[in-house]
Amino acid sequence: MRDVLAELDDFGALLLLAGLPADTLLPGREVTPEEATRLRVAFGLYPSTPRTYGPRLVADMLLREVIDGAAPVKRSELDSRLLRYRELSVMGSDGFLSSALTGTPAQCIGPVEVKGGALRAGEFEVGGFYAPDGHGGWLRVIFLPPFKPAQ
Repeated sequence: MRDVLAELDDFGALLLLAGLPADTLLPGREVTPEEATRLRVAFGLYPSTPRTYGPRLVADMLLREVIDGAAPVKRSELDSRLLRYRELSVMGSDGFLSSALTGTPAQCIGPVEVKGGALRAGEFEVGGFYAPDGHGGWLRVIFLPPFKPAQ
């Protein structure tokens, strides 16, 4: 475990923040689709908390990209893909917008309830990504730029 933690990269740190214990982290310089599947299954073994929700959602999205690509992805590439989320917050079921990468609460939106078939707090949807609008508000991020495979 000490060796794994000594070589911790941004993707590995994200997995820790997503609530996975250090002994589930992957050694090596790439993640295979099989390893990505194993990590996604591991999420079901450990309870999610409001603090792990955002990082878990981001990690799950990155792992699905590995699986969908059907080829190993370098860890450095996963670190680069994380950059798409650095300014984003995610709406959690606790009614808070929290940093997508760290889970740090940014703003309490209010109580969550079912509206229009979705869990919402006001106009914010649980699981939705939001970016600051530069005027103290938030804009829903519908589409994240796609990653570009390394050449």
